[in-house]
Amino acid sequence: MRIVSAFLTGLLVGGVAVWIATGGAATFRSRPGRVPAGIPTAIAPGGQIREFRLETKPAKWEIFPGTVTDAWAYNGQVPGPELRVREGDLVRVAVTNRLPVPTTIHWHGVDLNWKMDGVPGVTQKAIQPGEVFNYEFIATPAGTRMYHSHQDSNAQMELGLYGALIIEPRNGPRYDLERTIILDERALDFTPEVALGQGELRGADAGNGRGGAFQYDLFLMDGKAGSAIPPIRVKPHQRV
Repeated sequence: MRIVSAFLTGLLVGGVAVWIATGGAATFRSRPGRVPAGIPTAIAPGGQIREFRLETKPAKWEIFPGTVTDAWAYNGQVPGPELRVREGDLVRVAVTNRLPVPTTIHWHGVDLNWKMDGVPGVTQKAIQPGEVFNYEFIATPAGTRMYHSHQDSNAQMELGLYGALIIEPRNGPRYDLERTIILDERALDFTPEVALGQGELRGADAGNGRGGAFQYDLFLMDGKAGSAIPPIRVKPHQRV
């Protein structure tokens, strides 16, 4: 089981995933500038081009029946769609920003050209409302990774801008069923209005939370709480 914690590190509605086999070693087309030593610049032999579309936009987030909050989400869901590729694949992600504020995506735990790292004001200009930015990198190293906003990240991650990125090893273990679980917490009074400076957190003493800002109400698994957390259904003798 892969477990990603959005708290410790910081679908597909309207989305499209295209998996295209390639017959040769295509060259990684990076932005101008030197690629650091050790960062792969070409698809691995037998690798593929994996193309995804992510749209950041306001959405309704049902944490459990009767509790629906306003979110900022990837493709209308929290967590965002799981992106699954293989080590050595060329990954291309087109990100369209439909939020009222700028955003970026950071690829947590991935070795890549620094211009694709998603740090606003350092590696790229933030993606403005209505703009599209294309991320491109070779998937490495293999492992359980995540992607999330790096623009005003405490606020934007709290509102739902995070998801799992799984880079499967080229020669990994065999299993019958795999499930990725993202762990997080949710402060229900932190709304888009608060993030935009149009509202306030509850109480003047709303401190005791992370960074003195949040009082968490719920622990989440895959964006759900309590009985709404989807079960893992397995059969006897399966490798999970």
